[in-house]
Amino acid sequence: MTRILPLAALAVFAFSAPAMAVTQVTPGVDGDLVTVNPPSGPGVYGVETRIGNPGNWKIGVGTQTSNPGTFSEANFNWGPDGTFHDFSLSWTAGGIRFTVGSTTVSFAAPLLGNALVIDVKGDADLQLLDLEGTGFGTLAGTGVASSSNKYVFYAPTWGSDGITAAGKIRIGDDVGLGSRSGVNFRVGTFAPFGAVVPEPATWAMLIAGFGLVGVSLRRRQRVAA
Repeated sequence: MTRILPLAALAVFAFSAPAMAVTQVTPGVDGDLVTVNPPSGPGVYGVETRIGNPGNWKIGVGTQTSNPGTFSEANFNWGPDGTFHDFSLSWTAGGIRFTVGSTTVSFAAPLLGNALVIDVKGDADLQLLDLEGTGFGTLAGTGVASSSNKYVFYAPTWGSDGITAAGKIRIGDDVGLGSRSGVNFRVGTFAPFGAVVPEPATWAMLIAGFGLVGVSLRRRQRVAA
């Protein structure tokens, strides 16, 4: 019977922590987006995809995609406006690796934070089919040149184990060339409001663990008496 206590304690430890699933959050409603890395500014992204100008780069990966030497670049043919291309993203402490179609671009930009910030600008769409095992459907652009919709995703463990994502991306040229349409990725630090509430199954396991601890303690008291 003496094994009940350590097993119960293990159950409490293992199941009292909330699940670390990825969630889509709204800054100002669910919490605060405290920092964004790289910080906000023109051409400052971890990954910038754009329609580009003829002969210029279409995919930039780094820390500041406006300054030579701070990012890697590649050309890419986005095709007609309605064409979606497969993409994958891996962003770890060692750097970023971004692939569209058969084109891969990488850079040693560190992962800093627990949130993924995706800006979908102008005439562009992103189908986020797999973000750490969870799909979030289509993230739409605004359809207005140089304006963007911001989508924020949060997971407490990203700062230690990295981010992986996959899906499809489309960038059209209905609102002009350059960087007026595109999909951009950054990371940041998100601070949720209030405490994270465990799910019902987690509460059940937690209560069961405490029950086992109580039973074990009572049995030990009877043996000692």
